[in-house]
Amino acid sequence: MDLGLCRIAPARIRYGVLLPPLLPLLLCAVLALRDPLELIAYARGASDWILQHFDWLFSWSCSAFLVLLGVVYLSPLGRTVIGGVGAERLLSPWRWFAITACTTIATGILFWGIAEPVYHVSAPPPAGGGGAGRVCPFHALSALDAHALRHLYGRRTALRPRLL
Repeated sequence: MDLGLCRIAPARIRYGVLLPPLLPLLLCAVLALRDPLELIAYARGASDWILQHFDWLFSWSCSAFLVLLGVVYLSPLGRTVIGGVGAERLLSPWRWFAITACTTIATGILFWGIAEPVYHVSAPPPAGGGGAGRVCPFHALSALDAHALRHLYGRRTALRPRLL
């Protein structure tokens, strides 16, 4: 008895799509297990080289994509409905904007909530009580408090060591 349900074809692995991101990931995992400091040195060197040679590309591409976004939004292409003739929107533009904004903010909180204190502990600024190899976790947490909690959420009370 056929109920009209979709039949799913057996999945085929497309190696042309899978291998380009998987191979560098596996290479980094092997290097991290073998010699983590060498991996960090290599990654730092690669990052420095990319930023030294392609910093102009990052700046110009951000500006170009912002201009392109405005052009597409204002052109007839901006009124194109994905899905073809007769397709109906699942969400209004306002809801798409809300989802995008909330996801972006949540990602920032998730990443910077961990990364910013680690960054300040690993390389403390001289004014933060660190410097010369001293670790000052209270400066790291106070920077997080000042940047994330007070500005984003209008929090009036300061982060106190007793809350740790």
